[in-house]
Formats: sequence, C-alpha cells, structure tokens
Amino acid sequence: MTWAPLLKLGRMVRLRSLSVSFPGCMHAGAGLQYLARSVAGLSDLQSLAIEFNGSFQSESSLAASLSFIGRLVGLSSLTLGDAPSMAPPAWLSSLTALSHIHANLQLSPGNVAVLAALPALQQLQGVTWTAGGGGAPPAACCPGVLVLDTCRVQHSGLPSLAAAFPGLRGATITEVVDGDDDEDGEAPHPAATAPAPAAWHSLQTLAISGFNTLQERHMAAALDSLLSLLRGAGELTTLELKTDDDGEDFTAWGDADVAALLARAPLSLERLTLYPAAALTDAAVAGCPYRPALKALHLLWTEPPELTPAGLLALGRALPGLVSLYFIADQDGPRACDEETESAWVQQLDALGGGGGGGGGTAEASSRAADGDDESSDGEDDGSDGEEDDELVLAIRRALAREAAAGAPLA
Repeated sequence: MTWAPLLKLGRMVRLRSLSVSFPGCMHAGAGLQYLARSVAGLSDLQSLAIEFNGSFQSESSLAASLSFIGRLVGLSSLTLGDAPSMAPPAWLSSLTALSHIHANLQLSPGNVAVLAALPALQQLQGVTWTAGGGGAPPAACCPGVLVLDTCRVQHSGLPSLAAAFPGLRGATITEVVDGDDDEDGEAPHPAATAPAPAAWHSLQTLAISGFNTLQERHMAAALDSLLSLLRGAGELTTLELKTDDDGEDFTAWGDADVAALLARAPLSLERLTLYPAAALTDAAVAGCPYRPALKALHLLWTEPPELTPAGLLALGRALPGLVSLYFIADQDGPRACDEETESAWVQQLDALGGGGGGGGGTAEASSRAADGDDESSDGEDDGSDGEEDDELVLAIRRALAREAAAGAPLA
C-alpha cells in the first residue's frame, strides 16, 4: 500500500524530526489523511517538513487538510514546501513553540494577528506581504521575529511590513511588486499612502533583489518609502539593492537615486551595494555627507560611469573609512572595460597637483583586494574586516594627502 509507511509513524514515539515528500504524480491530499491518523503518536515531534512538489492543487482545502498539524504543539520548525499559497490558518496559533516557519503564506495587516500569537516565532521564510486596503497599519505586530527571508512584498506594503515586524535584524526581500489593484490604474497619490511607521531600529542587514518587476511609475515612491523606514535604523550595516538576473527591462539607478541613498541611509551603514547603475556622473556623489563608517561602496553598472577625479575626491572626503570602492560591469559585460576605467582614474588622480604616481597595480588586483583575496595582505587588523584598501581608494588617498599639504582643493 502506497501510504502504509505513514500509518507506522504513530508508533515512533521518540521521533523528533520528520520530512515527507509527495511526488507530483501522487495525490497529496490522500497522503495527508494517513499522516493525520498518526499524529497522536507524534506528540514529541519538533521539526516537520512536508514537500508537495506541485502535487496539491487545491488552495481552498489545503489549510483544512493540514489542520492536524495544530495538534503537534511541540513543533519548533515547520516547512511546507511548494504548496499553494494560503492565508495563515487558524490552527497555527496553537503552535506556541514555533520559532521558524517556511511556507508560502499570504500575509497582510488583517491576518498577521495569527502569527502574533506565537511568542517563540523568530524566523519567517517564503511569505508574501500585501499592503492591505488603503495602506492600513496592521492590527497586531510580531516584535520577536528577527529574520525575514525570501519575502515577496507589494511596493505600497513596505510601511505596514515594517510595522508588523519592528524587531527585524535581517531581511531578504526577493521581489518588490505592484499591487493587485493597480496594474492598469494610475499610481496612487502620495496623500493616499499611510505615513511611515517607526523605523526598523534593530535592522542590521537588508537585501532587496527584485525591483525589476516593479512598474517604473512606482519606483520613486518605493525608494522614498524605503529610505523613510531606514532613517532611524541606527544598527544597519549592510544594504543591497539589486535586480534579478532577468531584469533586462529595469530602469537602472541614476544619479538622483545614488545621491539619495548616500544622503539618507543611516550613518551606521558600512556596506552599500547597488545594481544596476546607469552612467553615473559626479552629481551622484558630490553631495555625499560625511560618513566615516562606510567601508565598501559597490556600484555595478550597465553603462560605464562618467565620474571625474573631482567626483572621486569628493567621495574620498566624505568617506574617510572607505576600503573598497568597487565599480564593475554587469557580469555579462567585458571585464577589460572595468580595468581600463579604473586604471584611467588612478592615473588621473596621481597626476593631480603634480603627483608622481606611485600607484601601480591594476583594477584586477583592486577587485581581489575588495573581495579579501589579495595574498599580499599582512593580516594586520585595520578594522576593515580583513579587506585591503583597493588601488582606486589608495589613489584617492594619495591625492587627498597632496591636497592637504597644498592647502587647496586639487579638483
């Protein structure tokens, strides 16, 4: 009998971890019925993973078929892989020991209260957050959730997401999308959007990698909302804003976007990565405020930057702790273009104020240093997490030293 092994699970009273996979050719609903018959003998189960592999097609009956899980009150980890999306079922609230949920849950301000009833919950993975009608704030929040992984968010839902999970320390958002109700309509007026809640004060790392599906008319509002949330994120050290690999139609980040990020990101920020960047000019960096904590600025471009030595020196003055200034082409582009661009910058900087050079090295060596792979490192602790200053940064520092000695700007 196909499901006979599931009937025997109830006899394994010492079982702590269970993983069940339903092949796509099987009817998972029938299998879940047999698994439910064994639940009385699985009272000590701590980890449960059910992989559906596309074998469960009915979203409406999924929550009911899984209701037996609500009796496994000792569970600390629950994974429902490749299952249809569903709102958080009511039976979740009985699993008060849950610390990790990996499931395709459709969360919103109106239903997050189910998760708020789980005092041990610390990590969510694979969920989708919708904005809710009128951008209303959530009725409950989950301050104990520390990690949000592979999350999908509607662009207008960023404020309510922050309000629902105010204690986040790390967040990975894989896609920022348009709302379900604005595919053909006009972009909402700013006054119709709910004001940003308290910022993510505990957030340390944030990676967003899915702006490429967002309509261009929503980009400015989404970026402004994000920067508002990060305004008080005094512990944020790492920020990455990227598109997915298939983001060919995405409008690259321009001068104004980069300038806004440098100006409004928290002063605690140590690493900023942005992809793809357009043909950046000095306007992107000229107004950068003094940021001694920023060590790594990585701008991956689709169009070669048009920065001049004046812009690079302005950046060097604003970022005295900079170790890695990394301009690199899209991985599908020619690497030689990066080397030529950075080498030209180094030569131009070394020529300022009658400098005699002394730079040496190549952009390739700079990239190795930026990645911490330079074998010439002496291993001394310079407070830069093991990274060596790359060649472009060294050229900027040499020029700034000559500028200080001359008592006047070189560029």
